[in-house]
This record gives sequence, structure tokens and C-alpha cells, in this order.
Amino acid sequence: MFDTHLGPRKLVNDSLSQPDNGRWDLLVEHSPAEAALMRWIERMDALARAETKALLAGDKIEFENFNSKKNHALLEFMVVSRSVASLSPQLLSALQRLNESLAQNGEVLKQHLQAASEISRLIIDTIRAEESDGTYCRHVSLRATQRLG
Repeated sequence: MFDTHLGPRKLVNDSLSQPDNGRWDLLVEHSPAEAALMRWIERMDALARAETKALLAGDKIEFENFNSKKNHALLEFMVVSRSVASLSPQLLSALQRLNESLAQNGEVLKQHLQAASEISRLIIDTIRAEESDGTYCRHVSLRATQRLG
């Protein structure tokens, strides 16, 4: 197999066609740019999966840490991706898996944000109800009723 942009490539072991096993370096003779992109994909996938797993488990999340890592990864991707002339089937497959991980991560983050927003709204509504004596409300607050009763 010969890629005019990246030079000769040779399939080393067909059973290694999935980079998930951490042995992508044995898959083909590849350019340093391809290797750098694959390492980036694997790191980004691990980051997205770790955040998703922590959110689903209800673990305490340091969002600043995850956001910082994601921002750094985006900058790294911009640099690494410029040096890759074409995408091998293995890279395309890895990018598809990353896309799926990021989509799941985004959905879980969206649900988490919606839940946090709902809790915040309930807290704000409760505080407002407690601060009001019911004078300008159509209904009498529970607290005002307790004062009168």
C-alpha cells in the first residue's frame, strides 16, 4: 500500500485494525503526523469518557480542570491536524469513535446543566417565597399563613 502524501505504508498485523488496544503503533508504518494525531484522538477520547463516567456516577467533578484539558486539546488538535496530509481508514475509524464519545459527553453535560438549572430555579423560587410576606401576591405564602394562624 502506498500513500503519495505519506510515503509507504505496510499493514503489519490485520488483527490490530482497532486502535483501541493501545497498539496502533504496530498497525502500520505511519508518518509521525499520523501517530501524533492518533495519540491525540486516544487522549481526547479518554478525557471525554472519563468526564462522562464521572458525571453518570455522580462523582464530584472539577469542571475547570476538564475544561482546561479540553481547551488545551483543541489547541493541540489544531497544530497536529495541519500536518496530516490525508486520513487513513484507521484514523477515520478512530475519529468516528471519538465523535461518538464526544456526542455522549455533550448529552450528559447538557442533562447535568439542565438539572443544575432546575435546582437553582427551585432554590431561587423558595427564597423569593420566604422573603415575601404575601402583600402583593394573589396567594398568601405559607410563612404568612403561619404568622396569622
